[in-house]
Amino acid sequence: MNARSHFSEAQKNIFRNRAVIGYLYLINLLLAIAMTLPMVSNIEALASTAFAKDLIDGFFLDYLPDYWQIYSPAFATAMRFSLSFAALYVIINVFLMGGIFATIAHSATEGIREFLYASATFFGRYFRLFLLALPFLVLFLVSFALGILAPLSSIAESLQPDSANRIYIIALVLGFLLLNAWGMLFDYSKIVLFAQNRKSAFKSFLSATAFVLKNVLKCSRLYLINLTILCLLFISYFALESTIPNTTLLQTFGLFVIQQIFIVARLWMKVSFFASQHHFYTYVPEPKTSGLRELFTSAQRP
Repeated sequence: MNARSHFSEAQKNIFRNRAVIGYLYLINLLLAIAMTLPMVSNIEALASTAFAKDLIDGFFLDYLPDYWQIYSPAFATAMRFSLSFAALYVIINVFLMGGIFATIAHSATEGIREFLYASATFFGRYFRLFLLALPFLVLFLVSFALGILAPLSSIAESLQPDSANRIYIIALVLGFLLLNAWGMLFDYSKIVLFAQNRKSAFKSFLSATAFVLKNVLKCSRLYLINLTILCLLFISYFALESTIPNTTLLQTFGLFVIQQIFIVARLWMKVSFFASQHHFYTYVPEPKTSGLRELFTSAQRP
């Protein structure tokens, strides 16, 4: 099977188990409400200040230090809530991994209770994998900064502005690809952890690294299909949103509906990454070895 076939089979699987999209939407909605309500009074306080009036007329960065000094308590509260929301959002999404894979792998969830049970069962393992992913993300970013960005920046300094801009664009594209390589590697780590019911996050990472290295072209093509559709989704949404003036109640309602459709589509694509890569992984089974040997053993097809 080629990458398109794995992607197509994953879409069928998601449609059969589309309740998982509903669970994710409901949980994200409840999370957003829970994090928004404590901020209502703070937002109302800012809305009645001169700061809000100046935002309507047009905001200038030159005024930011003055606004920060005057409204620093409100800004500090907003920042604490934003950081808390970001941390909670990450933890909730780590928690949901087990339920997502239980659904797409075995169609084992009959309701939200079973979905949450599977999420709770694997939460500890996926959280350890998340903690393992963080230093590798730092390593990827440092490697990009020192190995790609710095040399290209030194080259760009000696070029004309147009040529220099092209160099910077190339650097950004390479950084984007490197970041997605990290994402793909840990996607397969999540798949290995669930598919082989492993306890060790590190051994799951080693096994996933071996699998990706042995199937790098196929893994990359499949990931690129999902990534391209996701990027087109964002572009389409922002282009459509910019055409709606949002000046009447009907336009506001229409924009709200479009936003909800976009959220559902984004959740579908989130599951699509996992479902298509899981389908590919199970189609190309690997030997169940452990430790550092996983990086050097050869893949054996059945």
